[in-house]
Amino acid sequence: MKKITQLVAVGALLVAMSANAQTLTQDWKTTTDIPAQTNARFGTGFGGKVYTNDKSSKTLYAFDGTERITVSTAAGAAVGIAADDAGNLIILDGWAGAGAMKSVKLWNKTTGEITTMAVTVPEGATAARMDAIGKVVGDMFSETGAAAFFTGNANTAVSKIFIANGAQVADKSKAIETGITFDATTIAVPLTKDPKSDDIVVRHRSNKDFYYNNGTKWVAYPRVGTVSASSGGTVFTANGTLYTVEPAGTNYFDGFQIVDRSTDKVVATQAESSVENKQGYGTSLEAEVIDETTVRIYQFHAGGFAAQYTFTLPAPKVVYLLGSIEGGGNWNPTVGLEAKETSTDVYEADFNACPGNNFKITTQLGDSKDDWDTVNSNIYGFETDNANAVIGENALKAGGGAIRIEEGGSYHVVINLTNTEAATMTLTKKPMTVFPDKFYVVGNIDGHAWDPSYGEAVLMPTEQEGVYKTAAKVTFNNDGGNAYFSFTSALGANNSDWTPVNNNQWGAKTGNTTLANQGDASFFFSQDATLGYFGSEHNYIVANGSYYIDIDIVNGTVTLYDGLSGVGSVKASAAKVYGLNGEIRVEGGNMTSIFNAAGQAVALNSAEKAFNVARGMYIVVVDGKAQKVIVK
Repeated sequence: MKKITQLVAVGALLVAMSANAQTLTQDWKTTTDIPAQTNARFGTGFGGKVYTNDKSSKTLYAFDGTERITVSTAAGAAVGIAADDAGNLIILDGWAGAGAMKSVKLWNKTTGEITTMAVTVPEGATAARMDAIGKVVGDMFSETGAAAFFTGNANTAVSKIFIANGAQVADKSKAIETGITFDATTIAVPLTKDPKSDDIVVRHRSNKDFYYNNGTKWVAYPRVGTVSASSGGTVFTANGTLYTVEPAGTNYFDGFQIVDRSTDKVVATQAESSVENKQGYGTSLEAEVIDETTVRIYQFHAGGFAAQYTFTLPAPKVVYLLGSIEGGGNWNPTVGLEAKETSTDVYEADFNACPGNNFKITTQLGDSKDDWDTVNSNIYGFETDNANAVIGENALKAGGGAIRIEEGGSYHVVINLTNTEAATMTLTKKPMTVFPDKFYVVGNIDGHAWDPSYGEAVLMPTEQEGVYKTAAKVTFNNDGGNAYFSFTSALGANNSDWTPVNNNQWGAKTGNTTLANQGDASFFFSQDATLGYFGSEHNYIVANGSYYIDIDIVNGTVTLYDGLSGVGSVKASAAKVYGLNGEIRVEGGNMTSIFNAAGQAVALNSAEKAFNVARGMYIVVVDGKAQKVIVK
């Protein structure tokens, strides 16, 4: 294979906005063996390589800065190409006409195989010419799956194509209406790392702008710098901040800029240097977040070059939430949950807590388990030790006492230390959005009493989000009478390793809660059962015996059955939810909970079917299954 000469030395500095700000560095650039722009108009990048597809020969190429690699000669007949989060590739196999958007090639990074996948365009969108694809979120060859977002010339709805195990999942694919009339090089890019999410941005090449849904309508991010009408562009989130990567300078050239969308300021630029690429509509850009301070930017300029850059952010300032909340280290002075700086001396974090968990805030951790002097000299807390926090703003005091969480749940905290004499902590309760892969029972299990490494008493997720079940009965046996147990999403390495269990434990709001027989062998516990570290004495108590177990972590229920009646009894809600003018309407289902964009409950476990609400975005949970709606 012919070696490619690097034209720019590794580490050459392109932009340094200031000594402590973001920098953009070109790692490599090659102009050798680039396919003609007529046949390979777009590219993508992952894992240190830039990929492009030559539609004339159906050849997939990769560039790594040293050589051109022929990956496959059975690739696509069109030019659009994108990578998912696992490095797998999707390549358009249809271009213009009736076949456009209806067939793709999938390259499996692990096996190296290429397969053909037929695409069913969702109702609400039409197959049309599409030259480019934005970043794919998820893993297309996994059970969990991935989402690719297709646009198509003259469409106004983005086609979300859900792919799992290398095949389209029709019932998870949908049309996302934007009201923007696309051109053939419009791209849609995910805003989150969750393939189930519909949060995307759309870049319309000829309009130049990135558009997003503000909860009411699709609007453009403010235009800054010298954004051009070249193709390409992407977004990424690093250190909690959203950035857009935009072609900049002369149309159809290769310059680009990176914009911090928390401030709408250009933080890095790459000056144009290549010749005009009008046939390929400009340049392709992709981003790969390596960690919170390092992002790779990949560029393919059709007929011109392939290149890789590194965008580096300064390490964020942090403060720590230290205590019994999840991630708080259980009052170990060397461990705390990081709250990262989002603006000068303002810090934010998400955390899970159980009823009665408490914590303090410190700007510096100790060096050892005995080093409380360092922590205490940098501590913030409440004036009254162990007072309950309120939703909203709470006053903090330097050297103060513990902050107590009265109701378990998921929280967002904003800590403002701009004025240390009047420091504050603003607390918002959030709907649950992260679900463990499985749960284990720990406790008085017959033959495995209080073994933190025992994994046979396991609850697996069902089709209803947040609901888990055992496939076999769990037998409880306590010589002293009633049995005690709780749940954990992580096991210890051996029968004495309790740390993972304690840090991922679920249990009763009130310690050692007895599960009372409801007459049909079902039992109930508080709505406030939430993920986090409880410490001891937050178990459930049940009569010795063998039971099937269901838990619903959205609605906070645990159900034990002594017969088969419980197995398979919970099914996914068939409810439909509509966001209307000033109203949310639910068809079907039983119990509904509604949360606004700030995570505040609008309705909890209501049997009503119509809810009058203000305009905005809402999470509607019907029988444990969450959906997002927009109310106008």
